[in-house]
Formats: sequence, C-alpha cells, structure tokens
Amino acid sequence: MLTPILIVVCIISVTSGHPHERRQIDEPICSKFDYEEKLLEKMIRMEMKMEKIIEEVKDKEKDYMSVATNLSQRVGNIENDAIQYQRGINRKMVEFADNFSQSKLSDLADFADLKIQHDEQIKSIAVLKEANANQETELKKLRQEINGESSEIKLINIKNRKQEIDIIGLKQKISTTSSEINTVNRKQDTDRNKLRQEIAAIKDKSLLPIVGFNARLSSTKTVSQGDKVVFEIVMINKGEGYDNSTGIFTAPYTGLYFFSVHVCSGTGSYVSYAIYQDGSQLTRSSQYDNYVYSCSSVSTIAIVNKDEQVWVQIEETSLFFTDVIRSNTFSGYLLNK
Repeated sequence: MLTPILIVVCIISVTSGHPHERRQIDEPICSKFDYEEKLLEKMIRMEMKMEKIIEEVKDKEKDYMSVATNLSQRVGNIENDAIQYQRGINRKMVEFADNFSQSKLSDLADFADLKIQHDEQIKSIAVLKEANANQETELKKLRQEINGESSEIKLINIKNRKQEIDIIGLKQKISTTSSEINTVNRKQDTDRNKLRQEIAAIKDKSLLPIVGFNARLSSTKTVSQGDKVVFEIVMINKGEGYDNSTGIFTAPYTGLYFFSVHVCSGTGSYVSYAIYQDGSQLTRSSQYDNYVYSCSSVSTIAIVNKDEQVWVQIEETSLFFTDVIRSNTFSGYLLNK
C-alpha cells in the first residue's frame, strides 16, 4: 500500500508546480554563435584591425558568459524548484497516508502522468546542464584561439619592427651611397671641365695659324751702317707678315716667334748685323774672313705682340756676298700663340 501512495503523492507534487515554470522548461535552448569563420577571416587582416577583432571577441565572450550565467541561474532555479517539489511530495505523502482511502485509487493514472512530466523536467534540466557545459567548452576553446592569435600578432609585430629597423638601416646606406655618388659626380664634373679645358687648349693649338716667311738677297750688296737690310726675294710668306719692299716683318698675331739670319762675306770683307724688334736689339753677330768666302748665322726667339715689327739692321757698313752657292737670308715663324 505504501508504494502506490508515494507514486500518487509525487504526481500531485509535480502537477502543483507553477505554470510559468513549466513554460521555462519548454523554451528552446540558446543557439551557438558561429564566430569561427569570422575569426579565421580576420586573422589575415592588417595588424591595426586585430585589436578591434580582439575587442569584438571579448564582447562576445561577455555575451557567452552572460548566457552561461543565465543558464546556470535557470538550472539553479529548476533545481530549487525540484527540491521544493520533493519537499511538497513528502508533505503530500504524509497527508495522503493519513487521508488516503480506497476511493482515490482511481486517480493513480493521473498521478502516473504527473510523474512522467516530472521526469521530463529532470531531463530538461540535464539538457540545460549539458548545453551550459558545451558553451563553457567553446568559450575555453575560443580563449585558446584568442591567445594563439595574440601570440601570432606579437610575432608579426616583432617581424614588422625588425623590418622597420632593416628599412632604416637601408635608408642610411642609401643616403651614404647617394652622398658618395654625389661626391663622385662632382669630381667627375670637375674632371670633365678640366678635360674640356685641356681639349679646348689642344684645339687652340691644333688651330694655330700658319705664320712664317723666308726671304733672301738677290745679289751681292753693300749696306750702310744703321740701314735695314731688304731681303727682296720672297721664297715663302705665310700670313703675309713680311714686306719685301722694306725688309720688315709685322706680326699678324701675338705669340712666341723664332727668327734667324744667315749672311756670307767675301775675302777680306766684313759683315756686322743684328735682329731688332720695334727698335730694341734682340741679338747681334758679325762675319769676317781675310782669306776665303765664308758664312755664319744667328737666331733668336721672342714674344712679339700683334703689329709689332722685326727686321735686320747693319751695325757697321757691310758687304753681303752672294753667288750660286752662297746666299743671305732672313726667316721667321710663329711657334705658339
């Protein structure tokens, strides 16, 4: 008799629960939030967005924690209700034992249904606990993934810092190399300018005008002291500087010139002569032989300005001897401008 009585009391206790508590059991379990794909996609984004991702994950973690806390509270409430149900059942069992009669046995079927509902509530509590455990597992896994991503972010930061240091070093090397290149370029420019000047000087020399003359006396001639010797036969006169009517060479350019005089004397005759530049004597010589016909020469170089004049002048009255094998000549030419 006692066992059927206990069953009836349990069924009554379960059916005495509040309606809103039964609706809570029928509510759907909280669904999972699928962040795994988002987190994997965001892992490849730039470092500056990582902090935002971490903040979002933290916010979702708070949501998970809030849901888990809510579930824990609900499980606790259900457990408390179950304890109250059990206490109510115990009280009703006592009351039922005192007031039970054979007429109430027909209600055992109803009590059995209530017992089934109570068992379903226990199962719902177990399902909620399992869901809570699964969510906690996912939260733990998510924290591990976040920690792993944080480590990767730190590694990326270290690599980026190393790259920045390498870039700074490379910029310094480039700056040094650029400075060296500028120095080399300046030296090359200086060398090129110097070379251009040298080439220009060489070109000037290569473009040196041809100036030169050579003239001779036509026959034996006596020239008085202080007179200019006129070498009337012109053999060459480049630059047209020599005048065979006066015996004077007029420089067409300023430059360094070479001049030479060749004279011959007869037996017992005397020749004394000098080369003059605008009235100033450059060099002097004489020729005398008492026994035979003989010749001698004198030469000099001088810087002659444009339009200055050079000639041969007699220092003492002299006889210039000329024949088929002896001649008296005056020549000169431009060495350098």
